Amino acid sequence: TALSERTDPEEIRSMVDRCMSEMGQVVDRFGGTVDKVIGDALMAVFGAPIAHEDDSERAVRAALEIQRRASEQSHDFGGLCVSIGVNTGEVIFAPVGPHGRRELTVMGDAVNTAARLQAAAPPEAVLVGKETQAASARAITYEAVEPILAKGKEAPIPAWLARAAASAPAERPVSAAPFIGRD
Repeated sequence: TALSERTDPEEIRSMVDRCMSEMGQVVDRFGGTVDKVIGDALMAVFGAPIAHEDDSERAVRAALEIQRRASEQSHDFGGLCVSIGVNTGEVIFAPVGPHGRRELTVMGDAVNTAARLQAAAPPEAVLVGKETQAASARAITYEAVEPILAKGKEAPIPAWLARAAASAPAERPVSAAPFIGRD
Protein backbone atom coordinates (compact mmCIF):
# COMPACT_ATOMS: atom_id res chain seq x y z
CA THR A 1 0.00 0.00 0.00
CA ALA A 2 2.76 2.45 0.93
CA LEU A 3 4.64 1.63 -2.30
CA SER A 4 1.47 2.03 -4.37
CA GLU A 5 0.83 5.39 -2.77
CA ARG A 6 4.12 6.84 -4.00
CA THR A 7 4.62 4.91 -7.25
CA ASP A 8 3.04 5.21 -10.68
CA PRO A 9 0.40 2.48 -11.26
CA GLU A 10 2.20 1.31 -14.44
CA GLU A 11 5.40 0.77 -12.47
CA ILE A 12 3.47 -1.13 -9.78
CA ARG A 13 1.85 -3.34 -12.43
CA SER A 14 5.22 -4.06 -14.00
CA MET A 15 6.81 -4.93 -10.64
CA VAL A 16 3.87 -7.11 -9.52
CA ASP A 17 3.89 -8.87 -12.91
CA ARG A 18 7.63 -9.64 -12.56
CA CYS A 19 7.12 -10.92 -9.01
CA MET A 20 4.15 -13.09 -9.91
CA SER A 21 5.98 -14.51 -12.94
CA GLU A 22 9.01 -15.33 -10.78
CA MET A 23 6.89 -16.94 -8.07
CA GLY A 24 4.81 -18.83 -10.65
CA GLN A 25 7.98 -20.32 -12.15
CA VAL A 26 9.02 -21.57 -8.71
CA VAL A 27 5.59 -23.08 -8.06
CA ASP A 28 5.69 -24.84 -11.45
CA ARG A 29 9.22 -26.14 -10.81
CA PHE A 30 8.10 -27.83 -7.60
CA GLY A 31 4.99 -29.37 -9.18
CA GLY A 32 2.38 -26.95 -7.90
CA THR A 33 -0.25 -24.91 -9.69
CA VAL A 34 -0.94 -21.18 -9.39
CA ASP A 35 -4.59 -21.08 -8.35
CA LYS A 36 -5.02 -17.32 -8.49
CA VAL A 37 -3.36 -13.95 -8.29
CA ILE A 38 -5.24 -11.26 -6.42
CA GLY A 39 -3.42 -7.94 -6.49
CA ASP A 40 -0.03 -8.59 -4.93
CA ALA A 41 -1.00 -12.00 -3.51
CA LEU A 42 -0.45 -15.37 -5.15
CA MET A 43 -2.22 -18.55 -4.11
CA ALA A 44 -0.58 -21.81 -5.13
CA VAL A 45 -1.91 -25.33 -4.76
CA PHE A 46 0.08 -28.54 -4.44
CA GLY A 47 -1.81 -31.79 -4.87
CA ALA A 48 -4.58 -30.52 -7.16
CA PRO A 49 -5.19 -31.17 -9.96
CA ILE A 50 -2.14 -33.50 -9.86
CA ALA A 51 -1.18 -35.17 -6.57
CA HIS A 52 2.28 -36.27 -5.45
CA GLU A 53 3.11 -38.23 -2.30
CA ASP A 54 5.25 -35.33 -1.09
CA ASP A 55 3.08 -32.30 -1.90
CA SER A 56 3.51 -30.79 1.58
CA GLU A 57 7.28 -30.92 1.23
CA ARG A 58 7.11 -29.53 -2.31
CA ALA A 59 5.00 -26.61 -1.10
CA VAL A 60 7.45 -25.71 1.67
CA ARG A 61 10.46 -26.10 -0.65
CA ALA A 62 8.74 -23.76 -3.12
CA ALA A 63 7.98 -21.28 -0.33
CA LEU A 64 11.60 -21.27 0.85
CA GLU A 65 12.81 -20.80 -2.73
CA ILE A 66 10.42 -17.87 -3.23
CA GLN A 67 11.78 -16.32 -0.01
CA ARG A 68 15.36 -16.81 -1.19
CA ARG A 69 14.64 -15.17 -4.55
CA ALA A 70 12.73 -12.29 -2.96
CA SER A 71 15.70 -11.64 -0.67
CA GLU A 72 18.36 -11.95 -3.38
CA GLN A 73 16.34 -10.00 -5.96
CA SER A 74 14.83 -7.42 -3.62
CA HIS A 75 14.93 -4.71 -6.31
CA ASP A 76 12.72 -6.83 -8.60
CA PHE A 77 10.36 -7.39 -5.66
CA GLY A 78 10.19 -3.65 -4.95
CA GLY A 79 12.09 -4.14 -1.69
CA LEU A 80 8.95 -5.68 -0.22
CA CYS A 81 9.00 -8.52 2.28
CA VAL A 82 7.26 -11.70 1.24
CA SER A 83 5.33 -13.57 3.93
CA ILE A 84 4.09 -17.09 3.19
CA GLY A 85 1.62 -19.44 4.88
CA VAL A 86 1.50 -23.15 4.01
CA ASN A 87 -1.13 -25.59 5.22
CA THR A 88 -2.06 -29.16 4.39
CA GLY A 89 -5.49 -30.70 4.54
CA GLU A 90 -8.63 -31.77 2.77
CA VAL A 91 -10.09 -29.35 0.24
CA ILE A 92 -12.53 -29.41 -2.61
CA PHE A 93 -11.21 -28.54 -6.07
CA ALA A 94 -14.21 -27.34 -8.06
CA PRO A 95 -15.46 -24.58 -10.36
CA VAL A 96 -17.08 -21.57 -8.69
CA GLY A 97 -18.24 -18.18 -9.82
CA PRO A 98 -20.94 -16.53 -11.88
CA HIS A 99 -22.22 -18.22 -15.02
CA GLY A 100 -19.75 -17.72 -17.86
CA ARG A 101 -16.89 -16.90 -15.48
CA ARG A 102 -16.62 -20.09 -13.45
CA GLU A 103 -13.05 -21.00 -12.54
CA LEU A 104 -11.54 -24.01 -10.80
CA THR A 105 -10.33 -23.22 -7.31
CA VAL A 106 -9.75 -24.91 -3.96
CA MET A 107 -11.92 -24.32 -0.91
CA GLY A 108 -11.99 -25.65 2.62
CA ASP A 109 -10.65 -25.11 6.10
CA ALA A 110 -7.08 -25.92 4.97
CA VAL A 111 -7.19 -22.96 2.57
CA ASN A 112 -8.61 -20.60 5.17
CA THR A 113 -6.02 -21.72 7.72
CA ALA A 114 -3.21 -21.17 5.20
CA ALA A 115 -4.45 -17.60 4.73
CA ARG A 116 -4.42 -17.07 8.51
CA LEU A 117 -0.88 -18.48 8.73
CA GLN A 118 0.25 -16.17 5.93
CA ALA A 119 -1.28 -13.15 7.68
CA ALA A 120 0.50 -14.09 10.93
CA ALA A 121 3.86 -14.89 9.30
CA PRO A 122 6.68 -12.52 10.19
CA PRO A 123 8.25 -10.58 7.29
CA GLU A 124 10.42 -12.81 5.08
CA ALA A 125 9.16 -15.96 6.79
CA VAL A 126 7.36 -19.18 5.89
CA LEU A 127 4.85 -20.22 8.55
CA VAL A 128 3.32 -23.70 8.31
CA GLY A 129 0.53 -25.60 10.01
CA LYS A 130 0.63 -28.84 11.98
CA GLU A 131 -0.13 -31.25 9.11
CA THR A 132 2.44 -29.61 6.84
CA GLN A 133 5.13 -29.76 9.51
CA ALA A 134 4.40 -33.40 10.29
CA ALA A 135 4.37 -34.42 6.61
CA SER A 136 7.64 -32.67 5.75
CA ALA A 137 9.69 -32.84 8.97
CA ARG A 138 12.16 -35.36 7.46
CA ALA A 139 13.21 -32.85 4.81
CA ILE A 140 12.62 -29.42 6.32
CA THR A 141 14.12 -27.86 9.45
CA TYR A 142 11.45 -26.14 11.57
CA GLU A 143 11.30 -23.91 14.61
CA ALA A 144 8.16 -24.12 16.73
CA VAL A 145 6.41 -20.82 17.46
CA GLU A 146 3.53 -19.88 19.72
CA PRO A 147 0.16 -21.02 18.36
CA ILE A 148 -1.58 -18.40 16.24
CA LEU A 149 -4.81 -16.81 17.43
CA ALA A 150 -6.77 -16.45 14.21
CA LYS A 151 -10.05 -14.83 13.34
CA GLY A 152 -12.80 -17.40 12.83
CA LYS A 153 -10.86 -20.29 14.40
CA GLU A 154 -12.14 -21.84 17.63
CA ALA A 155 -8.70 -22.85 18.88
CA PRO A 156 -5.22 -21.40 18.32
CA ILE A 157 -3.44 -22.77 15.24
CA PRO A 158 -0.21 -24.71 15.98
CA ALA A 159 2.53 -23.21 13.79
CA TRP A 160 6.18 -23.65 12.82
CA LEU A 161 8.66 -21.45 10.98
CA ALA A 162 10.33 -23.25 8.07
CA ARG A 163 14.06 -22.56 8.32
CA ALA A 164 15.79 -24.70 5.69
CA ALA A 165 15.30 -27.63 3.35
CA ALA A 166 17.61 -30.63 3.02
CA SER A 167 19.63 -30.47 -0.18
CA ALA A 168 17.69 -33.36 -1.70
CA PRO A 169 14.27 -34.82 -0.99
CA ALA A 170 14.38 -37.21 1.96
CA GLU A 171 13.72 -40.93 1.69
CA ARG A 172 10.10 -41.68 2.53
CA PRO A 173 9.53 -45.14 3.96
CA VAL A 174 6.25 -46.67 2.80
CA SER A 175 5.67 -48.15 6.23
CA ALA A 176 7.45 -48.63 9.53
CA ALA A 177 6.20 -52.23 9.65
CA PRO A 178 8.86 -54.79 8.69
CA PHE A 179 8.37 -57.23 5.82
CA ILE A 180 8.16 -60.80 7.10
CA GLY A 181 9.16 -63.74 4.92
CA ARG A 182 10.27 -61.64 1.96
CA ASP A 183 13.61 -61.02 0.32
